[in-house]
Amino acid sequence: MKSAFMVAAPHSGSGKTTLSLGISRALTMKGLKVQGFKVGPDYIDSSILARATFNDVYNLDRVLIKDDDLRRYFYNGIFLNDVAIVEGVMGFFDSFDTINFFGSSYDLSKELNLPILFVINSLPSLTYYSMLIKGMEALLKDFDAKIGVVINKVKKNYIDERVASSLRYHTGAELLGILPENEKIKIPSRHLGLFGGFEIDDTFIDTLAHWISSNLNLDDILSYFSYDLKEEWEGDRLPQKKRKDKRCFIAKDNAFSFYYKNNLDIIESYGYEIRYFSPLNNYEIDNADLVYIGGGYPEMYASELSKSYYTIESLKKLLLEGVPIFAECGGFIYLGRGIQIDEKRYPMAGLFDVSFEMTKELKMLGYVTLELNKESNFFYSGRGYYGHQFRYSKIKDLNEPLVSVVRRLGKDTEFMDGILRENCFGSYTHFNFSTTNIFEKLFGEGI
Repeated sequence: MKSAFMVAAPHSGSGKTTLSLGISRALTMKGLKVQGFKVGPDYIDSSILARATFNDVYNLDRVLIKDDDLRRYFYNGIFLNDVAIVEGVMGFFDSFDTINFFGSSYDLSKELNLPILFVINSLPSLTYYSMLIKGMEALLKDFDAKIGVVINKVKKNYIDERVASSLRYHTGAELLGILPENEKIKIPSRHLGLFGGFEIDDTFIDTLAHWISSNLNLDDILSYFSYDLKEEWEGDRLPQKKRKDKRCFIAKDNAFSFYYKNNLDIIESYGYEIRYFSPLNNYEIDNADLVYIGGGYPEMYASELSKSYYTIESLKKLLLEGVPIFAECGGFIYLGRGIQIDEKRYPMAGLFDVSFEMTKELKMLGYVTLELNKESNFFYSGRGYYGHQFRYSKIKDLNEPLVSVVRRLGKDTEFMDGILRENCFGSYTHFNFSTTNIFEKLFGEGI
């Protein structure tokens, strides 16, 4: 029997990540194969969930990923594993679209006909939970979702059969358990969100799993959320991978870790052998056909990155040789002249004539469309591409033109982003190659 469900909540801070991690690791301890997914564009929760499941985690994002790809990633994940756990994003209906909720956790659960494990922070009321679920059901429209409820952060043992009875009588939901308040079960965070997967100790995840197992009946949860995979699904139908006759070097270390798993799959499907390099370890890149530097936390390792002389010199050499270089957000900062943090400036690679400054406040968060006014190796000019931005930095000094017009979805906001120098493109925008296929321009064809 397969099981699949989305862990969702009425708002952020309700315990979605804690519950997803704990259940995922607890089920792996029972010998089950768990496939984790994350709704939306978040890299950090995905990396933590991958640690808990010992499995790659795919993002499921209706804005950045084509529906056919999205269904393929999900169905193949449950086909190859025993359980699929999808961690929702923000509140269940939260989206830039407040009418139809496009891109929300609700939108994805409806698209995949996913049952929902709704985690709610406790309040001293026996009927609050029924009221909340009843309101949720009213917004589900034509989606007859199966809903289970876990009440979180319970301070006193007042949650009893009356709450379960109220849910059954007033709603279609079932109370599946309660979690007592526990200050020790808390994932540390910083300005971009929770600590990344590489920073979370396995012992903490194991402790979390034991705590979840001791408070929830996991067998009951799996049985309640049994999932019938479409009978005609016979496994992944990804494009046939080409013979690996090219090499893509991808920056990967504690400073650069923001990559979508499906982006890596797509890179390999174009015949690239993926090789990882670490700017923090001053890795020298040689014989590259493509370089990809994603986002991450370059500001946390600015001192070390400023001394990555071999990496920087090899990147400058590749630029002169015409090798395509693609950089997103943290990678964009690294390819600039430098970054100012508080009162101190750290020099960077200098491929772009631009400097950056870290800020205390959030500068941008949300989905965007990007349109280039100049042709590049990766993009056609005049065509719109989808992306996402999340940053606590800004451009400080700029001595070359920005080449892309960025419009924020759901808001009347427009600004410039992105620098193109020969074969090298960098911007604050993160892309998913499902909808923004950089290889279409490189090879003159889609997949």
